[in-house]
Amino acid sequence: MAPESDPWRRVSAVVVTHDSAAVVAACLSSVARAREVFVVDNASADETLETVAEALPAAAVVKIGENLGYGAAANEGLRRVTGEFALLINPDAALEPQALETLVAAADRYPRAGVLGPVLVNGDGAIERSHDASLIERAAMPRKRRDPAPEGDLCAAFLSGAVMLLRKRALDETGLFDPAIFLFYEDDDLCLRLRARGWSAVRVADARARHLIGASSPWSWESHWRKFWHMGWSRLYFERKHRGAAAMRREGLRALARYAGKIVADFARSDRVKTNRDLARFCGTAGFLLGLKARG
Repeated sequence: MAPESDPWRRVSAVVVTHDSAAVVAACLSSVARAREVFVVDNASADETLETVAEALPAAAVVKIGENLGYGAAANEGLRRVTGEFALLINPDAALEPQALETLVAAADRYPRAGVLGPVLVNGDGAIERSHDASLIERAAMPRKRRDPAPEGDLCAAFLSGAVMLLRKRALDETGLFDPAIFLFYEDDDLCLRLRARGWSAVRVADARARHLIGASSPWSWESHWRKFWHMGWSRLYFERKHRGAAAMRREGLRALARYAGKIVADFARSDRVKTNRDLARFCGTAGFLLGLKARG
C-alpha cells in the first residue's frame, strides 16, 4: 500500500509530561497536525492537564496515577500508536516548520532507519549534541571534546530522546523502552537494541527542533537530587545489562571514587548546586550497587 500523501497522517505523536505546564503548549502546537496526539501524564501536580486541554483539546490524555518514569510512561503512549511512525517529543521541545515532513521524507529514503532525529537547537540558538557514539564507546572518550559539525544526514550510534521519529515496525521487532530505567539512558538502551536488530539511527540535517534543555519540569532541590540520583543508578543498570556484572562493578567503583573527589571539591568551593548534584550521583551509584530499585 502506498503511503499517504500527507506525512502528518502517517505519524502519531507521544508527549510525556510531569509538571510541564510552563512548556507543553508550544510542544503541542508544533505537533497538532499529527493523526493522533497522546499526552501521557506522570501524576502532574501543577496545571499541566488544564494547559493540555486548552492548547490541544483533541489530544488523548493518558493519566498515570503515579510517576512511572520516562520510559515506562512513553511506552503507555507508544502502545496506543496507530500510525506508521511515532513521534516521541519532550514537552520542552517543539518542531520547527517542515521538520516533520523532512523527517518522514528521510525515513522513506532510509527504509532501515528505525529511529530518526532532527538537529536540536537550544534556547540560546546553539546546536545541541543530539547524536553521539554509544554510551559504552563514549565512556572512553574525552569528557570535553569538539567534534566537527556534520554537513549532511548521518548514521549515529545514539540519538537524543528529546525528539525521536520511531518506525513502528522497528519497535514491534525490537521492543519499547526498558521500564526498569526510570530516568536517563533509556534512549541509549533503545538505540543500542535497534542497531543490534539491524536498524539504523539517522540524524537528519535539514530537520530542526527547539529544545529548552531540562525545562520539562520546574527546578527544585528535590528534582535536582532525583535527576542525578537516577543518572548514577541508570548508568550502572545500563552497564550490567549490556556488558555484564563484572564491568558494572568496575564502573561503579570508578564512579564512586570520582564523585567522592568531586563532592570534596564542590564543598570546598561552597558550591551547593554541584555538591547536591555529585552527592546525588554518588548515592544513586551506591544505591544500585546495594540493590536498590529505581524510584520516583
